[in-house]
Amino acid sequence: MLPNFILKRKSFWGFFNSILDCFYPPLCIHCNERTDLISLCSQCWQLSQLPDPVLHCKYCFDLLTDEQSLCAQCKQKPLLPVRRAFVFDKGAPAHLLGMHQAEGLAGFAVFQWIQLEWPFPDAVIPMPDTSSKKIGRAFADLLNVPFIQALKPSYAYVEERLEEDQALLIFDVRNDWEFLHKCATSLSEAFPKKMYVLTLFPKI
Repeated sequence: MLPNFILKRKSFWGFFNSILDCFYPPLCIHCNERTDLISLCSQCWQLSQLPDPVLHCKYCFDLLTDEQSLCAQCKQKPLLPVRRAFVFDKGAPAHLLGMHQAEGLAGFAVFQWIQLEWPFPDAVIPMPDTSSKKIGRAFADLLNVPFIQALKPSYAYVEERLEEDQALLIFDVRNDWEFLHKCATSLSEAFPKKMYVLTLFPKI
């Protein structure tokens, strides 16, 4: 049994926290409604649900307008030399979550990776920006695969960081097509077996 002074202390902090909630209630960071959940209210979490891969182009992940597996652009000439998908739709309230929630965001990325049914990567390569590296590391840890920073800030490949004939997953937070194209082209110097790009948020 806990000593009385510990019980009293716990009781005090419980009372103190209830007072704080009364005057400074936890609010959703997107709609400012009161919430009992972390960061977002239940409605805004619903708006952040993962997009269904079946409804998107299997190459660039643009939303399809018919029952085909590829969009009109990718049927002619894909914008990227690798397959790409994203974890959240444009405008999803989850884009307001900060880097201190990297593990949570990485968890969503793992769920989307499972939905995509992509092959298990031999290594996760982050885009060379701080956010991609931080969340990408958490993503690699969850999959228990090597996390290799093989791209310079200039998007050039760091030689001898990778082995040939590997399946590589490029982890990205919010880069545009131009930067993604540069990185995919640079990493092709490592002669990978397969490359995929998983983007947390599409560029808006």
